[in-house]
Amino acid sequence: MTYEEIKQFVAKNINYLDWEFFVNQQNDSIYLQIRFKAEDNYEPGKFEVQYCRKYQLSVWMTPTEIVQTAWAAVQRAVLHEASEQFKYKGQDIYNTHIRVDKLAQLRQSYQALEHRPPATVVP
Repeated sequence: MTYEEIKQFVAKNINYLDWEFFVNQQNDSIYLQIRFKAEDNYEPGKFEVQYCRKYQLSVWMTPTEIVQTAWAAVQRAVLHEASEQFKYKGQDIYNTHIRVDKLAQLRQSYQALEHRPPATVVP
């Protein structure tokens, strides 16, 4: 499929809620990106377009692969939103915007780990 054929295929066949399945081409790369309007997690009452990660598509993809990629994008976007809404002690501890270098620093501390004691077998 050409870029235009992929774009038309997605527009005609794929939908989820009121989300947009945006297909674009940059140089020789074709990508799909979900966009939707939602309340900002850090500024309640402010609604703006949310831009999800980009998924690379190929002119060699079958329709099934394109649909599966769009489905994977929806799953990841839903999980992303859930990670920002789930709170522990008021903090969104699973937020995927937390810098990986900060997570790596935290992981270097043994105190950051939690383990169960070994199970004891009762005779």
